[in-house]
Amino acid sequence: MIFLLAVGLGIALFPGRYEFPVRWVSALASPRLNPGGHVVFGAGLSLMALLLAPMPGFLAARLRGPGTAAALRLLWVGIAGLFLLGLEAACSLQLAAGLAHRVFTAMIFLGLTPGLLYFAARALRPGSGWPAGLGCAVLTGPVLGAGATRLLLDLGPPAGDRHAVPLALTLAFWEWAAVAGLVAGGYLTTWAASRAAARDVAPVSRAPAAPGMTGELAARPHP
Repeated sequence: MIFLLAVGLGIALFPGRYEFPVRWVSALASPRLNPGGHVVFGAGLSLMALLLAPMPGFLAARLRGPGTAAALRLLWVGIAGLFLLGLEAACSLQLAAGLAHRVFTAMIFLGLTPGLLYFAARALRPGSGWPAGLGCAVLTGPVLGAGATRLLLDLGPPAGDRHAVPLALTLAFWEWAAVAGLVAGGYLTTWAASRAAARDVAPVSRAPAAPGMTGELAARPHP
């Protein structure tokens, strides 16, 4: 919800018309391109990062496995990148001529995507794993789409006006898809972790009551 609000306000305060999804997400965080909305957008990103802080521990406690430690580190790298990117945008910082912006963005995608994907895969359970399966799909789909698009553009970029190019052949579209995939994937993975943990809890068994014994009398231990 915080992310949707930050994006909505960033687009609303964007000067002129924001061409969604042809423009990069980074345009909303740029003090030069979005002088009226970059502060709100950046503050929203940093706030979302702070709200995500409990998530790694929550997932690790319910979906522990052989790669949990590495996945936890990846999630923390991604959350740190999200906080720093928001801070950079909110404070109008242009660190290292834009290099820091690219580093923070790489931290987000290279940290959150594989980290969430690991826990989503761990949450897969027969008969109850559809949130985890959908989480895996929304996390991997944009990555595969962006890679295929990059390959097609390298082989032969389409000629003509950029508005005539199909959306699926624009990297800005896949950046938006990847951002949406991270938000949806985080929600689905957390939901799947809760479902998997609940299913793994063994029900408390009771000894059968003796014939003719009911209520409190049946529940009392007998020597």
